[in-house]
Amino acid sequence: MEDFKLDKEPKITSGFSPKEIYFTDFSAKVMQQLPKEEPKVISFWTRNRSWMYASAAILVVALSIPMMNLLDNNTEEVHAIEIENYLTYHSDLSDDEIVEYLDEEDLKNIPIESSIESETIEEILYDEADIENQILN
Repeated sequence: MEDFKLDKEPKITSGFSPKEIYFTDFSAKVMQQLPKEEPKVISFWTRNRSWMYASAAILVVALSIPMMNLLDNNTEEVHAIEIENYLTYHSDLSDDEIVEYLDEEDLKNIPIESSIESETIEEILYDEADIENQILN
């Protein structure tokens, strides 16, 4: 095979050649095609302001709901303790009046510890003559 040398072979032209004036007038033509007035720039924050306010409001509501539930649960327990302490130390109510306000469910939940022996109860019932009248009335 023969050696091929680029320097000795004739050059092939591409057939495309720019006009001589093209590059001198190029920048002027591009500048003419650009818009004369600058476009109005709208920032991201002003365009989406209502969406951002809405998302902030939703976030506040979403975070406050668990806090409200937490506070409501604690206040019920605190109220029950406060009422019990008030009735214990500051109330002029008798035991009978307190029993009137209790429900059947409350009475079932009260633990009853009897330290009185059955013999003692029998003696008290035997000695009390009016116990039958009190029970019947």
